[in-house]
Parts: sequence; C-alpha cells; structure tokens
Amino acid sequence: MNADDIAASINAGDHDDGLETLFKALFARAADIETEFAWKITLDGDTWDRETVTLAELAFAEQHLRVPYVQLNPVSSVNHLVTLIVAHYYRVQGMKLDAALEAAGKYTARDLADIISIHEVKQAPKGGPAQPETS
Repeated sequence: MNADDIAASINAGDHDDGLETLFKALFARAADIETEFAWKITLDGDTWDRETVTLAELAFAEQHLRVPYVQLNPVSSVNHLVTLIVAHYYRVQGMKLDAALEAAGKYTARDLADIISIHEVKQAPKGGPAQPETS
C-alpha cells in the first residue's frame, strides 16, 4: 500500500474512528525524520509560504496582530491568514492599505480550502536550504 492508497482510504472514511491515532503517528514520524509542515497561501495564481514571505509582510503582521512572526499560524487562525493576505497585497503588490483590506474581504469561508494549504518541508542538509515538497 502506498501513500496515495492510504490517503484514499482515509478520505473514504475507513479510519474515522482512529484519526487522532493517525495524526499522532504522522507527526511523531515527521519529527523522527526531521520533517516539518509549513503553511502556503495561494490567491489568484500568486503563491507564497513560510519560506518566501517577505520580512515586510512579517513585520506588518507582527505589528497588527501583536504576536511574534514565529507564532503566525494562518492554518489555525483566520485572523492571521487575513493579516498575511492584507500584508501581501499592501507590501508586495503595492496596494493602498484600504484597497488591500477590501481585496482580502472578498474571500469567504468557502474559499479557505483553495487559499491555505500545508506542505512538507524537509530539513536542510548541512550547508543548504530546506526544500519544500508540496502535498
């Protein structure tokens, strides 16, 4: 059985009574092999993630959320997600702040699955950057 077969089995509901056990096993194994999971935001074909977000975006988010950038979690917090979207529109795309707020406000809860995702980040070999693997 390969990873796709396992995922299909989980998505089919075959393991609904053991999801907590599966999550624990996945995260324990990822820790054992020094793999992390990071967020990725995709809007209108523009994609950025924990590794490519600019310092200006992080500073904007820190200032407005009053949390250190290392605690940003747009997967768990819609407030963090919207702030990062506004920061991207404002700091990267050069929108005026009110236009960035308006643009971020057009998305709904239905859009979340298309906007935010998680990808695997393998730890960097000594002397090199980590390489994200989209999943």
